[in-house]
Amino acid sequence: MNKFKQLLVVLCLVLFSFPTVSFAFSLSSIFSTENSEVNLYESRLQAWQTLIKENKNSSDWQKINKVNQFFNRVNFVEDNSQWGVEDYWASPREFLTRNAGDCEDYAIAKYFTLKAMGVPVTRLRITYVTTLPSQQAHMVLVYLEGADKTPLVLDNLQKAIVSFSERVDLDPVYSFNNNGLWLAYRDMTKAQLVGSTQQVGHWQVLSDKMSEERVL
Repeated sequence: MNKFKQLLVVLCLVLFSFPTVSFAFSLSSIFSTENSEVNLYESRLQAWQTLIKENKNSSDWQKINKVNQFFNRVNFVEDNSQWGVEDYWASPREFLTRNAGDCEDYAIAKYFTLKAMGVPVTRLRITYVTTLPSQQAHMVLVYLEGADKTPLVLDNLQKAIVSFSERVDLDPVYSFNNNGLWLAYRDMTKAQLVGSTQQVGHWQVLSDKMSEERVL
């Protein structure tokens, strides 16, 4: 083991020995663009696994907040610039390895991470929206707390998690999770089931890729 790797291991051990003090520091370091010349993807993957492991017994509210904050540190980069194609759905591992992605990559990473933490997929929907008034395509993750609760929006464009009723700039189009595909409405309890995720081509490719990676 060379001196750099020894130093990195020692640093990780120190950071994770004092999680209440150093976790924010460690995240700011491993997601920093200033350290782009150093290969820190293994540290980001380790921090991701630690996030899942240490929060499985937390409340759903704590989980969605920590996951939202964790992934919103990743840099936003369009698919054309990063992958050379118009639309590419990265796995959470690819997203963290590259430390970059676009809106669907944030939503996908948050979805699978919360699922791994034990949040029921019935409460999670990846939601395709258009932004108003620009009519730009966008994707967010929506958390359904209950039939009598307003859905919450986890968005890479905004740090705070707020209710869908507050996001008047978003017009929902459709949503999906492992269980199905819905026509989306601002009141998610009225969403109309129209099919399965087999109708979402990119989802099938993503699912196959994640099965090969065997990370979650």
